[in-house]
Amino acid sequence: MGGFPEGGTTAVAAFATAVDRLLSGARNGGAPDPCDVRFAREVVAVLEAADRSRHEGHTVTPR
Repeated sequence: MGGFPEGGTTAVAAFATAVDRLLSGARNGGAPDPCDVRFAREVVAVLEAADRSRHEGHTVTPR
């Protein structure tokens, strides 16, 4: 998927990439981006499950 920052990219550069993608979608009639709010929700669920797993000492399934 194009538009993702390369590994080792700074947070500022990654943020700039996200802003560029948002602006591009707005200019192109709101074309959907695969990294939308649903994707973000899934990422947060995985991170939350990993954190809970680390604290509880067992595998936790994302909600």
